[in-house]
Amino acid sequence: MKISEIIAEVFEVNKKYLKDLQDGALISGLTEFKADDIYPMVHDSEAITFVLSTGRCGTKLLNNIFESHGECIPFHKPIPELLHFNRYAYENHKSKNEELTKMIDIARYEYIRKTILLGKRYVETNSNITFFAYQLANLFPKSKCINVIREPVKFVQSG
Repeated sequence: MKISEIIAEVFEVNKKYLKDLQDGALISGLTEFKADDIYPMVHDSEAITFVLSTGRCGTKLLNNIFESHGECIPFHKPIPELLHFNRYAYENHKSKNEELTKMIDIARYEYIRKTILLGKRYVETNSNITFFAYQLANLFPKSKCINVIREPVKFVQSG
């Protein structure tokens, strides 16, 4: 790795950190919301979009497009990525519904809350949330879902 690449990466990380600090200060300065009102307000928001997919079908490109739109805060791979748990959700979607609902709520609530309080649209393009679709629909009934489908042979070839 070249020194210029290292400096550029450090600059980008610090720029994001500063933005996070500014957003945190803005949110903590909000006085019109009571803490007890925020949780239901976030779950009832229409400003949430989930992009469901198998992966390898253009979700990173979609994320970049949403990123260029000033009214959206997109997340391509928020932490936790749920890489292991998407399989768990697939295998247990009927028998463990309440457990899966709590899992996805815990994993994403703070990202969504921050975005909503900033007056932006939350967009997640992470393919690992696909098998949580039922739980996401129950938690965020006014959210939008985009299902991206790719031709299967091209998907396998790209892997």
